[in-house]
Amino acid sequence: MIIKDPKAELLLRNAIQKSAIYQNPADYVDVMAMDTFYVESFNNVLNLFHDKRIAFGNEEYILGSHMAVLHWNGNVDRPYSSIWNPPEAQFAPNIGPRHHEGEQVYKTRTLMYTWNIRNAYMNF
Repeated sequence: MIIKDPKAELLLRNAIQKSAIYQNPADYVDVMAMDTFYVESFNNVLNLFHDKRIAFGNEEYILGSHMAVLHWNGNVDRPYSSIWNPPEAQFAPNIGPRHHEGEQVYKTRTLMYTWNIRNAYMNF
């Protein structure tokens, strides 16, 4: 739609300039905001609880979704025990910079949320 009325153009310009994105553009182009690993990680956990080969009913699907949320929340950002450096990184200087940083070796996942559910059920 082409705006031909100068008053409408002024109102639109004022509305855009008052928006949070316009006033704080640095908050929306931050390098950290470009990472998608949390979303990808959660989608991988959802795939554990929602097998595509099985047709779930509504209750089972919701239960699987809730279990995936509990599992992901209980294990996201868990501490790592060490950093593993791949051996090829020292012999191939022209590979990507991420290979030279090494990979974090995370501590084992816990299933404490299952015990919390059990205890809550038993105390009910």
